Amino acid sequence: MFGFRRPAVLRGADAKRPDDLLGDVANRQLSHRGLRAFIVGNGSNECNTLYRIEHMQAMILARDEKTRRKALRKLLPMQRRDFAGLFEVMDGLPVVIRTLDPPLHEFLPKRENLMVDLAVLPFADIKRRRELAARYQKFGAEVKNLKTVVGELLKRVEEPHEFNPMLGLRGCRLGIMYPEITEMQVRAIFEAVVQVAKKIFANDPFAVLDQEGVGQLVKMAVERGRKTRPDLEIGVCGEHGGEPSSVQFCYRVGMNYVSCSPYRVPIARLAAAQAAISGDKSETQRTA
Repeated sequence: MFGFRRPAVLRGADAKRPDDLLGDVANRQLSHRGLRAFIVGNGSNECNTLYRIEHMQAMILARDEKTRRKALRKLLPMQRRDFAGLFEVMDGLPVVIRTLDPPLHEFLPKRENLMVDLAVLPFADIKRRRELAARYQKFGAEVKNLKTVVGELLKRVEEPHEFNPMLGLRGCRLGIMYPEITEMQVRAIFEAVVQVAKKIFANDPFAVLDQEGVGQLVKMAVERGRKTRPDLEIGVCGEHGGEPSSVQFCYRVGMNYVSCSPYRVPIARLAAAQAAISGDKSETQRTA
């Protein structure tokens, strides 16, 4: 399909490897890398994200939640595009998203470099000062405020810095301290799912009941509920209660009623009559 085959050694290894052992795992950072992992390994299910340095730096350097959320709003559409591209490439294969894994100080200038620059600053000539100002320009540095900017950067880098960063402020611990970061990523994931789902589902699942998926759970709930309590009254309320195919499904599984907005009532009544005429109904108890 892509004019690329897995190397012979990988094809041979896959032929001998049990299906449930180390099955097609690749660590991917962006969607196009996921595509290559998919081609080479025939399946990739882990994704590192948030490689958007400029906005990540702004988010890390924020001193309050309001400023941090401002940076996160800029990261949201980038994350959504990444996830949507990832889901499209994986085409139904499972995906594990590892959010915010790298230690935060990895997104900022190196601690040692900042310490050296701050130490040499008092002795630097104008040429060297201009070079440093250019290096830290994106952090608001100018020749006249170099000492303040570099000093503040060093302070912010040292705050999350740890002897063993692999066990420090990252992952779920970061999300506990700054829940708005995890909130942004989760929102991006779900919005990407909806975006991709629109290209997959024939109908909007929020308007038309997914009979093969959610519908089976509904059917199970009706059957098991009536086993415990034969006269249990069960119905559905919302958009599905006024959508013809959903109403007919509710009739078939034995629901007692559907509830919907007033302007949808005539449609629901007509769909219910059609379901009754068809004779395709559940044997479970129905009182209305």
